[in-house]
Amino acid sequence: MDAPAEAARQLAVNLRNAVGDRSLRDIEAATGVSRMSIKAALDGSAWLDTESLRKLEVHLGDLWPPLDRTPDP
Repeated sequence: MDAPAEAARQLAVNLRNAVGDRSLRDIEAATGVSRMSIKAALDGSAWLDTESLRKLEVHLGDLWPPLDRTPDP
């Protein structure tokens, strides 16, 4: 898997874990990020923009995966 795809996968996993059993409507109300954007990030059909990611991380904690500094072959 390439690095961007792996980052998106890890972001979705982290977001799913952070959301837990709360509804996407609850997360939308708390963060101001549309539940459709959150759902798209969770199912991998779209990337979050940086402002949406920032808002989610303020309320849910770190979501972006740690940077892998391993050089590409």
